Amino acid sequence: MVTRKLVPVLLTFAAVILLLDAGWAVSARLFGWYHGRGIFFLSLATYLAAGFVAFDCGGRLLSAVAGAVVSIVDNSLGTLITWLILPAPVAGRLPPIPELAPMFAESVLVALVLGFVGGLLAAVRHHRQERRRLST
Repeated sequence: MVTRKLVPVLLTFAAVILLLDAGWAVSARLFGWYHGRGIFFLSLATYLAAGFVAFDCGGRLLSAVAGAVVSIVDNSLGTLITWLILPAPVAGRLPPIPELAPMFAESVLVALVLGFVGGLLAAVRHHRQERRRLST
C-alpha cells in the first residue's frame, strides 16, 4: 500500500531523475562527453536519496520501493529521453527485449537495495535525533 505521503516523494524524485537524464544528455551532446559514466553515479545517488527521504513516509520497506520506482522511471522514460537527445550508436534502433531485460532487472534490483540502504541511513539519523532529544 502506497501512503499519501509517498506519492509526492516519488513524483519529485521521478522528476529529478528525468531532469538529470535530460540535462546530462544535452551536456554530453554539447561537450562530447561519454554519457554513461557520469550519469551512472548521479542515478545511484538519486536512488539512495529517494530511499532516505521516503523513510519518513513509512519505514525501510517504502524506502526500498521508492528507490525501485525511481529506477523504473529512469530505465524507461530516462532512457527514452536520452535516446531522443543523443546521437548514440543505438539511436533509431531499440535493442531486442532479451538484451534489455537483464540490464533493466539488474538496475531495478540495485535501486531496490540502494533505496533500502537510504532507509537504513534515515533510520540511523532518526534514532540519533531521538536519543539526543531524550538525553536533553
